[in-house]
Amino acid sequence: MFADKIMISKARFGDIKRALDLGAAYSFKVSDIIRAEGEKLLGTGKLSHEQAKTVFSIVNCRTRTYGYHAQVCNGCGHIEVAYNSCRNRHCPQCQGSSKRRRLNDRLSELLPVAYYHDQQAGIY
Repeated sequence: MFADKIMISKARFGDIKRALDLGAAYSFKVSDIIRAEGEKLLGTGKLSHEQAKTVFSIVNCRTRTYGYHAQVCNGCGHIEVAYNSCRNRHCPQCQGSSKRRRLNDRLSELLPVAYYHDQQAGIY
């Protein structure tokens, strides 16, 4: 399947586990956790082909797997490399900006009044 293409970092998993054990306020991406435990997840054989493809996409999003594009400064020659995203609809890295845009669109539609839920008991 895709297990051979996902690079599992046991040292990285140790860092995650230590941080969680210490109660530290670290922010981990979904891909970090899948990289740490993905071998077990894929090894169960319980994922469909589509689910395995999604796991592969999330883990490899913004890595060399999907290529990159580079920008070069004309003045100093400094090179900025940006890795391409997977564009999978389930990927939190790719869909974060879309989610924020949708949320802002919905918020702009709200009327400037206090909202409440009135629940009248006993009326059927």
